[in-house]
This record gives sequence, structure tokens and C-alpha cells, in this order.
Amino acid sequence: MATGCRGQILVIASNVSLAGSLSVLLATEGYTVHTESCGLSALRYAWKHCPDLVIVDQQIQDLEEGCTCSEVRHHCQVMIVPIILLSPYAPLNDQAPQVIDEADACLPASCEPATLLGVVSSFLS
Repeated sequence: MATGCRGQILVIASNVSLAGSLSVLLATEGYTVHTESCGLSALRYAWKHCPDLVIVDQQIQDLEEGCTCSEVRHHCQVMIVPIILLSPYAPLNDQAPQVIDEADACLPASCEPATLLGVVSSFLS
């Protein structure tokens, strides 16, 4: 973890509004946040900087459906980086079980901020 912060988080979201909201929410809580709207550039960033945690919007557009979590794991130098998947499906169901299985946690994209912060904190405490 970086000195003077609670952890470095990479947010991968093609939705600019979602990325901005997550960035503000997490930065307010003391996390250093880097956002990427392009899956391929996010993978390059993950490889170079190895964040402490990754939050992935399941609707990222430029990676094959279902490969985002496995690609992030493959590209991170430390393969134990936790991944939180934000799914458009609420409640979560069997629509994408492989993707959900590859994430350490899966939350509805519309979850309450306190819920997301609780999950983030559980991985970075």
C-alpha cells in the first residue's frame, strides 16, 4: 500500500458518470484512485502499477464478455489483487456465473455507497 493513503484502487468503468462517482467516493475516504475507461489501457496500468484493489464495471466495452477479471489477474504482477465486480444485474443471478466466480466480490452497480465502502475496507484493512 502506498504511504499516506488507505490503498491504491484502479476503477475500470466505461461509464464516465460511474467512474467519477466512484473516484470521488473513494478519494473522500482516503484512497488513491486511478480510473480507466478503456479495458486495454486499464490492463496496462494494472501491469505497471499493481494496484491494491480493482473495481471493474462488468459493462466495460473493449474486452471480450467475461474476460475482464481473468485478464486483470493475468496482468497484475501480484495475482492476489482483490477484484470487485460491479454488475448491472440486480439482484445478482446466474446470467454470468463465470465472471462472478472470478471476482472476489460482486455487487450490483446500483449498490449503496456504504455497502461498496464496506467491501473495499474489508479487502484493504
